[in-house]
Parts: sequence; structure tokens; C-alpha cells
Amino acid sequence: MPLRFFFPFLALFLLANYATSQVNNFKHWSIQDGLPQSNVYCIKQDKRGFIWIGTGNGVSCFDGKKFKSYSIKEGLSGNVVRSIMEDSSGRLWFGTDKGISIYNGFEFFTLGKPEGLMGSTVLCFIEDNNKTIWSGTDDNGINKIVFNSKNDYSITNYNESLGLSSNAVFDLYFDKYNSIWAATFGGINILYQKDDKITVKVINGEENIPSDLLLSISEDNKGDLWFGTYNAGAFKFDLNSGNTIENQINVVSYNTSNGLNANSVWDILCTQDNSIWFGTSEKGINRFTPQKNSDAFLITTYSSKQSFSSDQILCFFEDKQSNIWIGTNGDGLFMLPGDHFSHYSLKEGIPTKIQGIAQDKDSNIWIVSDGGGLAVINNNKEIPFLMGYTEKEGLSSSFLTCIATGKAGNTNIWMGTSSRGIIKYDGNNFTTFDENNGLISNRVNAVFIDKNGILWCGTANGISRYDGIKFLNVSTDMLTMENQGVKAIIQDKKDNIWFGTAGGLARYNGKGEMKTFDMEEGLLHIDINAITEDIYGNIWIGTNGGGIYKFNGKKKEKDAIEFIANENFLSSNSIRSLIFLNDSTLIAGTYKGFDKLFLDKNGKVLRSKNYNSSDGFIGVECNDNSIHKDADDNIWFGTGKGLTRYSSYLEKNISTVPKVYISNLQLFYKNVNWSQKTDSILPFFNVPFSLQLPHNENNLTFYFSAISLSNPDKLKYTYLLEGRDEEWSPIKPDNDVTFSGLTPGNYTLKIRAIDSNSNWSEPALFTFTISPPWYQSLMFYLLCAFIIGLGIYGFIRYRERALLNEKKILEQIVSERTRELVLQKEKIAEKNREITDSINYAKGIQDAILPTSESIQQWFPKSFVLFKPKAIVSGDFYWMEKVDHKLLFAAIDCTGHGVPGGFVSMVGANGLNRSVKEYNIIKPSKILDRLSELVEETFSKRKDGMDIALCSINSMNNTLEYSGANNSMYLVRKSNIPLNLNGEFINPVFENSDVRLFEIKADKQPIGSFDNRKAFTNHLLELMKDDTIYVFTDGYADQFGGQNGKKFKYNQLKELFVSIHNLTMEEQQVVLAKTIEDWKGNLEQIDDICIVGVKI
Repeated sequence: MPLRFFFPFLALFLLANYATSQVNNFKHWSIQDGLPQSNVYCIKQDKRGFIWIGTGNGVSCFDGKKFKSYSIKEGLSGNVVRSIMEDSSGRLWFGTDKGISIYNGFEFFTLGKPEGLMGSTVLCFIEDNNKTIWSGTDDNGINKIVFNSKNDYSITNYNESLGLSSNAVFDLYFDKYNSIWAATFGGINILYQKDDKITVKVINGEENIPSDLLLSISEDNKGDLWFGTYNAGAFKFDLNSGNTIENQINVVSYNTSNGLNANSVWDILCTQDNSIWFGTSEKGINRFTPQKNSDAFLITTYSSKQSFSSDQILCFFEDKQSNIWIGTNGDGLFMLPGDHFSHYSLKEGIPTKIQGIAQDKDSNIWIVSDGGGLAVINNNKEIPFLMGYTEKEGLSSSFLTCIATGKAGNTNIWMGTSSRGIIKYDGNNFTTFDENNGLISNRVNAVFIDKNGILWCGTANGISRYDGIKFLNVSTDMLTMENQGVKAIIQDKKDNIWFGTAGGLARYNGKGEMKTFDMEEGLLHIDINAITEDIYGNIWIGTNGGGIYKFNGKKKEKDAIEFIANENFLSSNSIRSLIFLNDSTLIAGTYKGFDKLFLDKNGKVLRSKNYNSSDGFIGVECNDNSIHKDADDNIWFGTGKGLTRYSSYLEKNISTVPKVYISNLQLFYKNVNWSQKTDSILPFFNVPFSLQLPHNENNLTFYFSAISLSNPDKLKYTYLLEGRDEEWSPIKPDNDVTFSGLTPGNYTLKIRAIDSNSNWSEPALFTFTISPPWYQSLMFYLLCAFIIGLGIYGFIRYRERALLNEKKILEQIVSERTRELVLQKEKIAEKNREITDSINYAKGIQDAILPTSESIQQWFPKSFVLFKPKAIVSGDFYWMEKVDHKLLFAAIDCTGHGVPGGFVSMVGANGLNRSVKEYNIIKPSKILDRLSELVEETFSKRKDGMDIALCSINSMNNTLEYSGANNSMYLVRKSNIPLNLNGEFINPVFENSDVRLFEIKADKQPIGSFDNRKAFTNHLLELMKDDTIYVFTDGYADQFGGQNGKKFKYNQLKELFVSIHNLTMEEQQVVLAKTIEDWKGNLEQIDDICIVGVKI
């Protein structure tokens, strides 16, 4: 096969060494970040979007934030992973120093020498159209693997004895003619089918390629092949001429004589944007970027000399979002998300704390810093250079605050200082002007050169205008501004000069008239940091703490100022700088990065995007008015960490939606081997396809993650649990959610993610079922129906026999009637005693369910219980429980009095205990929801129920949660501090001197059957020492008595609670008991009475 061999002329390349003065936005991960080892040999992205990294200590799966590593311990055949491939079936192949490991998401399967694999270390993989796997080794050629399963596979070896020119195979490529290309240490070997057998075509030094020691192969967008060599740089094969076995091929070589900085190229990457990346063994990265409408390349170098921390590059990979991943020898993993950010810092000679940026008529970029003096970047040279100026070069101060350059009439460089006035630089000499020369203040915040070459200075005390001869000053006192300090100056299209000050906005019309704008005109935040003008002549105003306003030039001036945006669209309300990127995009710098606001034609914010360190804006904190848009539409930012250039036209438009995966599922906050509970598990995650759990396994925690490798830190999530929720949850960065106390039913969890570019993912779905307990099953209900039916039938039969017997003995009953009447009185008396004994016994049972005095004293040392049943057995009762650091107590009023009320109270107490102990519910509102369900189930044929006031005290943070069914809660506080309820302060309903009573009202619905029932409300309030909480039933307030026989009522009860606040709890109980007895007098007690008081 004839080849034509070329060395292209150096003139084909436009040499641009930008990397010598800037740092691109490389992200870096090392062992400290979770990478198992710092040698990264290979990188691959699987179909799910995860990045797999082969290292010298195993392989890691990376979702952009966390590494999950696998080694020999987990089943990997060897720890040195030199190659990775995902086959068409979704299996992952790992080439190691001890053979091949195949991972199906559940387990590893090894192909090694015992299984027929030849070679020591597997360096590369390729899969052909027949799903056959080809693997290259370091010392025994190529293995052809037909793999169906771990019990069904075959391996065929091709080495030097079968025609290969070398057994060291470093890379493989499958071309469109179904041939396999091998990069070997004996040149190029092409394996193709001929006459039902594999034939090897060798291209080596005899065929005039630059070197036989080949390390890598990569195909570019034109279909050409690039080869990296061990000692002769790289060369390109032009394959567009047709089948390489038959036709002539052009070879173009690249080495240190024409663009590359090293001749040992370990890997080559041809990217989607037609760039070519070369990884060298000792001098970092060479990047060839094609130029528009030209055959030339822009050559960029990334190495330790250009602030890239590694010089030995082992591998490249481009992911689905066009991020470039780089594996190094000893320096870990790198990723370049794009070229839109470039950084200049001390390492490149740029000072930190950049306070101002300007561009002169020759397009040089001038910057000033706080302590670092003046610097200039000359961008017009073929190789840009940096020059700095400090006191050594003639500056009167290196503490500079602002800068301005003129393009007509006044081409000098003007700088403001923090205490030495202003400095002029004419290209040769520095001249200082201060208060002695007429400047209004030596503290200069802003300088500006207008269209006529006039210099305007914004200072701590006002405005100075300098025409080259003298200063004309306007103080902030003359402007009648509330605060001093002029911080920003611009000139609009009508030649008005605008000033942003600490006391509002000011405008000079050029005719001697100065007008100010502040709160009267709608500027509610008058401390202005930045101002800019849009194409319509409107003035945009960035305030310190109030967001962004706009002076609308089309409106009357008294109504011209409009509020535009705050933290709803901005990362911070404190705006440091403003500039328009284009007609519809505003850039706002803040101390949290910068925000890009997208506007409609009326200036309304449609959406915004924030940029911070996770996006590559590593300086983060923008300095006041340290911003500039250059002639090429680059935005330059001055930050505390140096200078950053943002090139929006280079920013990738990422439309790839993130993929969401449920990565783990816990039961009661513990990991579970779900294969023991279900038959089907998702590969790569320990998560079942679907799940059915018993009723008592109803606490589930879901962990989920989305793949958006460009900026995983800004992923946010929302979820909806169908079967429980009606609306999607708020959008948050949290990637886990716990569902506790799930009731029996069918559920589907939906999870969505949104990335930093507002791309929404498709929802991840997970369906599961919580089975009801046996006593709620259909079989149990059928069994109960059968037993009841059988009982009814038996009763009827018994009744029939009883009627017959009654007929027979009727005469005997009549004859004995007389004697029975004599004994009736004695029997009635006996029955009364038995009934009384039964009721007393029932009282003993009821007393047993009430908290013991020991428990009350232990849990609530400062408390009392006033419990006065109307009869022996009470329909009211009180309840207390302790769960960890939470103390629960309640006062409950059941339907009815005496024995009926006592039965209901047993149901209520049992329901409370089940809610807390069986269902593990400790939130008061959720306890009442569950209790209501239990009571309604128990009294399904009746309307019985209860009212309740339930409290939960958190002893760790001194807060109280309350929920009530018709019964309110009172809190008495001896303090003027208002009560914080649910995050808002409420007023007392009664107060006397400094003692105040607050009422927290209950939901107007009972426990039990009720139409239009809704979930109970949970109230949260903060407690103070000596606060007293009262919960009670209605018996006390409804008791008739007094001189007129009227009810005691709640207002009188509130007054009583306030009056006894200073007494001990024991004394309060005595007073309450005596008060109600005195009020009742000789009248009957009409209802059960129960009051529980607790002092904090």
C-alpha cells in the first residue's frame, strides 16, 4: 500500500500561547477527594452517565460528586486497571494487570489465563459489529472473545506467530470496513477477514510512518486517524480516500519541529468541536484548535509551566456534555468543563484584590488593585505579555481603587487611590493630584472620562470635575444627600452624567443642573454600588442590600424608578457591579459570584443563572465596579483572587437533561440486602424493581442522584409520593427523603432533577406496596362475618328453644311469683352491690391506664393533675408518655360520662399508646390523625369520639409542639417577650401586669367520625423558663354555680390561671380544686373535670 509522507510547514499554525498568562477552568480530584489512587490510566462513561476511572488501585465509579471504588476485595481480577469498555449489552469490561474483569452490575467475572486468556496486562478493548470483544495485551498480542455468559464463551489469540508485528498492543480501532486497527510497538497492524480467516496487514517504518512505537489511535470528525508515538510525536492518516487495505493513504506528521512540545504522545483525543488533544509523557497537554475559514490550528499548551499541575498525561475522554477528562501519572483526575472562563492570578503575575478594569484605544487591558498597583495585559501581540507598576516605577500609592481610560481628547490612564487622590499615567510618567491641587477628597471611589475628555471623580465627600486645568467640586452636602460617598459614574446616550452614591442617584445634565433621586421617586434602597445604561437609555441601578432598580427614561421622573429584582432572581441583594452582555442580558456581580439576567423587551426578568466556583468562576466575590466588557464581548471581573475573563460565546449550550437514579433504599435508616426481600434487583444499585412490605416495615429512606457532570453541585431535586402527596415537594439540593409511618396502600415515588441550565430530567419512578396487618385483611373480615353469622343463627335457635321452655314453666313461674316478690327486695339490694362493685372494679381498671404518680413526678417534676370524675368511672382522662427526649401529655374528654364514657376512654388510651409505640409517631398532629382513624374503626357503627389537647415538649431545644381536637391549650408567661408560634409572634388573649396568657386554638373537629375531616394542625412554639402550660377538658368551665347558678366559663378560668401563676404547682391544684367546689356549692357536678398543668 503506497503512502505519501508530509511534514507540514510551520506557517500552517497560528501560535498563540495564552496559557502562559492564564489558567483555564480545570477541576481536579485526587486521593483526598476519594480517588483510590493518583495514577489514572483510563476513563469511560457508561450508558447511565457515570464516569468510570481506572487507577493503579482499582476502578472508581464517579457521579460528579462521589467516588465508589472497586478493587480485588470486591471481585476485581487485578488492582491496576489499564482499560475500560462498556459492551452493547451494558456490561463493563476492565482490563487489569491480572486479566479481564466483567461486571454486570451485580458481580465480577474474571477471564484470565485459567480461562484461556493470553497476555499479562490488558491495555485496550474494542467491540465489533458482531458483538465480539477484541482486547490488546502488553506481551501476547490480541485476544478475540465471544462472550455470551460466564459459562458460555470462547477466546482466540492472535500474536506474532500469527502475523502480528509485535505482541505489545496499546490501542485498538474498528473501522467502517470491519477491520481492526492495532497500535503496536511494531507499527500499525490491520486485522481483516479474508477467505474466512483473519489476515494481518502491517504498516511500519518500512512503509514510511514516523515511528513503529505506537501508543494510541483516535478518529477525528473527518474520519481521519491520529496516532500517538513513543518517540516521534503524532501523525495523521487521511482515510477519506477509501479502503485502507487497497488505496493510497496520506500521512501528515506533527512533532517538536512543527507544533508539539514533546515527541512522546501517550494519548490523543479528537473532540466533537474538531479540536485535537495530545497527552505527552513529560510536557503536559498540547491542544490544536482549528481556526474558522482556515486550515491553521491555534495551539494551546497546558503544563506545569502554564499553571496546569501535571506534565505526564496518560489518557483523555470526552463525555456526553463535551467535558474533557484527563488522567495523569501521579496527579489524579482533571476535567475541563469549557473554555468560557480564564483566570489570571499571582502565579501569572496578576495582583489580587482587583479594584478596577479598563481597556485603552489599543485594546490593552489595564487593571488596578488594592496593594498591588497597576498592571497591563497587552493582547495585541502574538504572544501576550504582562507589565506591572508599583511605587518602584513611580506610583505614589499601590493601593488603587478605580481606573479609567479615554479614547478621544484624553488618552491618559487615570487611577483613584484609597488615600492619595488620583494618579495620571501618560505612558511615560505618573502625576498625582490630591486635595492640595483642589480635589474634594483623597479617598477616590470612581473615575470616569466623558466624551469630551473631562475627568469626573467620585470621592468619599462628593464629586470632582477636572478639565485638565482646575477642579470643580460638588459635595454630597450640596446635593442634600442623606449619606456621603460617590461610588459609580457613567455617561448616558444624551450626554447626561449619572452618579451612584451612598445616598441615592444623581444626574448632571451638562448645563449646570444637578438632580437627585431617592425614596421619594421610588428608590427604596438608596445605597448605590453600581449603575449602567441599556440600549433604550434606561439607567439600571445596583444597590447595597436592595437588589436592582431601573430608572425608566420613558416615564415621568417622579415615577421613573422601578424595582427589578431581588434574591428571587439574584444570588445576593448586594450588587457589586452591573454591565450589559447584550441587549437582553444583564450581568450583575455580587459577593456570591455573578448573575446573568435574561430580560424581555420591557426589561422584565424572565430567568436568571448564577455563576460561582462550581461553574468555574473561582474568584466568586466580585469587587465594586471592577468589571469591563472588551471589544470582543468578553466580560472581565476583578475579584479578591485575581482577574477572570468570561467569554460567553465559548460557553457550551448544554441541553442534555440530567438522568436521575435511585441509588439506595434504607429501611428504618439501615441498609438492607433487598435480594432477601424481593426477587428482582436493579443492576449497579442495591435497589429492587418493585417492593411489597408488611405494615410494620413502613419507614423508608430513598437516596437518589442525578448525572450532570458539568456542574453537579447545582443539581436540585423535587419529589412526589403518589398515594400520600398531592403536590411536588419544594425544589432543594437534598438528595434523600424519608417516609415514616406509611399507612397500608400502593405508592409510586417520582423524583425529578433540574440542573444549572434549567434542564429538567424525566422522573425516576419507584413503585411499592405496604400490606395491611392480618386483622385488616379481607380473609379476616370474611372470618369475622362467618363467626357473627354463626352466632346469630345459634342465637335464633337458642331463642326458639327458650320460648318453648318458657311456655312450659309459665305456670310454675306464676305459682312462685308470690315467693319471689318477698325475696325481690333482697335481690335488688344484692344487685346494687354487685353493680357498684363492678363499677368500682372498672374504676380500678381505668386508674391502671392513667399515668402513675411516680411517672408524673419523674417526667414532670413541676406539674399537677386535677382529676374529678362526675361518677365513679370517668369519661375524661389524662395521658402521658416519654419517647427519647420528648415528653408527651394530654387531657382527653370522651363521649358520655360514667361507664359509657369509661369504655370510650379505654379506646382512646389504647389508640394513643398504639400511635406512639406501635406506629412510632411522636408528632402531635400525626398522633391525632392516627388516633382518629383508630377510634373511627372501633366505633364504625356509632358516632362516639373524644376531644383532646396534646402537647410534646422537646427537652433538647426547649420547644413545644401542640395539636388539638376542639380543646385549646393555654400558656402563661411572666415576661413581656411575645410568644413565637410557628415562626410568628402572637399576642396574649389575657394579661395582668407582667403575666400574660396565650391561647393556642385547636382544630374545630373531634377525634372519631366527622364529615369534611382534614389533617390536624401541628403548632410549634418556643418555651422560656417558668412558662406554664395548661391542657383541660370542658368540665371546669361548664360547671354551673355561683350566686346566679351560671357557668364558670373560660374567661374566668383564664383569669384564674394568671392569678395563680406564681404559686407552686401543688398550690395551684389546691386553689383550682377549692375554687370549683366553692363555685358549685350545693349544685350537682354536671361533667367530668380534668386539668393538667406543667411548668417549664
